[in-house]
Amino acid sequence: MNDFHRSKIDKNIENLVNMTDYDLMKEELLRKEVFTEVMFKNIESDPQIDNEQKRLFATYTKLRHRGPTAFQKLLEILKENGYDEAYKIMNSPTLNAAQTYPSAIKDDDNCLSIKDTKEFLRQNSSISPNSESNNSEINKINNNHHQVEMTDGVSPSKINSIKRTKPKLEPYFKKTAFKHKNLEVKRAEDFGSHPKIPVYSMRSARRGVLFFVNIIKFQDEKTNRRGAENDRENLVTLFREMNFTVFYYEDLTRGELFELLNQLIKSEYLHRIDSFFLCIQTHGDLYNNQTVMEFSDGSREYTETIISIFSNVGCPQLIKKPKVFFFPFCRGKISDKIKNIEIPVIETDGRAYRIQAPTFSDQLICYGTVPGFMTHRDTSYGSWYIYELCKVFAENACDCHIEEMLKLVGENTYGYKDTEGRTQITSTESRGFYNLLYLNPKIQE
Repeated sequence: MNDFHRSKIDKNIENLVNMTDYDLMKEELLRKEVFTEVMFKNIESDPQIDNEQKRLFATYTKLRHRGPTAFQKLLEILKENGYDEAYKIMNSPTLNAAQTYPSAIKDDDNCLSIKDTKEFLRQNSSISPNSESNNSEINKINNNHHQVEMTDGVSPSKINSIKRTKPKLEPYFKKTAFKHKNLEVKRAEDFGSHPKIPVYSMRSARRGVLFFVNIIKFQDEKTNRRGAENDRENLVTLFREMNFTVFYYEDLTRGELFELLNQLIKSEYLHRIDSFFLCIQTHGDLYNNQTVMEFSDGSREYTETIISIFSNVGCPQLIKKPKVFFFPFCRGKISDKIKNIEIPVIETDGRAYRIQAPTFSDQLICYGTVPGFMTHRDTSYGSWYIYELCKVFAENACDCHIEEMLKLVGENTYGYKDTEGRTQITSTESRGFYNLLYLNPKIQE
């Protein structure tokens, strides 16, 4: 469980104790395998925990240390058992509204300087900054020019009433086409293999699922992500041509996303598939040293929460299947200038939970930038990262595995710069992603 969810339980533990029933919570926490019988026996045998309220308090205190999916399961229990008020309290977005960095060093164009980056992040990583979008010219090294919106950072929100239709879990069937001229996915001649490293099985007709969320419109219209519809055209077309089932949604709220993901992991769509891909395009930022994303209603969530839903505990039908996450949005407000940056790639290991499957494995997490820095979006072609990803995958998936292609995406994205010399460095994190993933387009057994 991340620090944000842990602190949410701490702040609302009195409300939870007063609003819930011990026997019911015990039954549900056992059913969802958050607690064990032994844990409840320890609570109930403690002579100092001698009434229902104290037992509930002890339960919620222990819940804070019950793994990455415990908070989400708590929300499910509250919702499923009619604890509506408690559910609203625990599910409400409470990340602070955007603030400006009081001590930020500014360039002449009002973008944060690279100077003293490490110290700046250390001192300010718990503050959630304003987004500043500027229009400039994108200049790839070959001197092609397009209009660019500089960042996909978290935006300040206005309170507007928005009429909403509840989204349904169903594949996306609208016609799409690549924005790249004359681009098509090349057919693999044979299934990818390696003499020493095992490969993920990618041979079936149901190659996989792409779940793509594209937040374009926000409560403050000035922060709408112009040009983001191009990412829909490119990414949906790419994965369709590789025989994936594609789910595509625009402008979701946080609650709508979690409802859809909850339906997805219980559905038949994830059964007997080779792989799972998820992409969320929106404004993002760094908060408490963690990457957060913004939804159309101004609510926010940590990327780590989304990743945890697809852990081996939360989504057992995808155990030993490759799970790839694309988060190509800002992770802070520092502008990255080519002459000043040198960034290492850092990978972290997962935690063990059960005998045959660790909590996290077979996950590849792909960011458009590194923590603290901004990403860029072209108003004519979409985000730099997704534009290059689609081009590289279409041309190279026939004979390259995904990590080779992500290196090409990173190299190509680094080749972009705007008129002020700003660029972006991609970042990839592997969690037990030990096999090679060949997408094997347009062939099957």
